[in-house]
Amino acid sequence: MTKLIYLATVAAILSTTAPAFADETADFASRPVSAAGVDFRDRAAVQAFYARLQGAAEAVCDTYPARGRVSQEDQACVATTLAKTVRKVDRPILSALYQSRNGRSAPQHSTR
Repeated sequence: MTKLIYLATVAAILSTTAPAFADETADFASRPVSAAGVDFRDRAAVQAFYARLQGAAEAVCDTYPARGRVSQEDQACVATTLAKTVRKVDRPILSALYQSRNGRSAPQHSTR
């Protein structure tokens, strides 16, 4: 069975960064990233997987690709999306890589 991770941003984030397109976005913008074949015991494999996650987050959060620069809102969206995805994957080596690159741990699951 192939495991896919979907990077998603909530419509509220999109509506604050691109109000003109808020009605055109469904509830989420997403991009699948397959975790199939990723050996989470191999640091190089995890780094490659992290790079794919980051690239997907950047693609999902890019509110206007033609402008040629990344806005602060897009950067915040990437940071939030990547943190939530790392938390959801819940692999210690991926979490450690995230922490080493961001200087903080991915936020923990909230308890309801």
